[in-house]
Amino acid sequence: MKKYFLFLFLYFSASNAYCYDFEVNGVTYSFLSENEVEVSDNHSANFYHVKELSIPSEVLFNGKSFSVVQIGEYAFDNDYFSYIKLPSCIKKICRGAFRNCEQLEMVMLPSSVSKISYKAFEQNNKLSTLIIENCELLFSDEAIVSCPQLLSIYIKEGNPQEISLKAFSKSILMYATLFVPMGMKEKFTLTKGWSEFRNIVEYDTSTLGLHLVTIDEKKDIIFDLSGRRINKMGRRGIYIKNGKPSYH
Repeated sequence: MKKYFLFLFLYFSASNAYCYDFEVNGVTYSFLSENEVEVSDNHSANFYHVKELSIPSEVLFNGKSFSVVQIGEYAFDNDYFSYIKLPSCIKKICRGAFRNCEQLEMVMLPSSVSKISYKAFEQNNKLSTLIIENCELLFSDEAIVSCPQLLSIYIKEGNPQEISLKAFSKSILMYATLFVPMGMKEKFTLTKGWSEFRNIVEYDTSTLGLHLVTIDEKKDIIFDLSGRRINKMGRRGIYIKNGKPSYH
């Protein structure tokens, strides 16, 4: 198996002019080990006409299955999708992974993610909602910066760990609302890094069984938090209206 992996690595290192080893359904990948790959940089292909991009948990290449465990450096730099669905095996979001994704509106980070690197999210001018399934992860300095519309950050579970005071840009700390599980506000207000948020609000995490939905260009398209389309908002709570969270 090691010889097989070494052969592939040497072959692609010698013959591929791009920063990736192989491509599946328009997404490019690079080998990390015998069984793991990362989504890698490919400046020759951008997702101009894709609103929602889904990254698989595994990809098949030359008859062998590889786990997708990382979003590599500058993997989606200057891309155009509005939503990305990450698999539950992603461990790391590398430097500049989503830099300059100007159409990106919502991201859910699965609980498997353990690190968000320097400027992984930068200049995402439409990013309004970030959902972190488990807050027990490491943030590099300036991990999430220059996202002027990022006003809602949801934590689904986990005990807050100390993070860098510079993990989020000052404007995010000042204007975004950090939604934390019921009974956890005090812990976040006392934890280095998280305590820098001016607005910390508790919410019922059972209302956030959120699924990414395909955006319809028609106005007033409403979904509940299970992804079901509904005619109108009912009782008080959070809904998805025209692809964005709406509070009723």
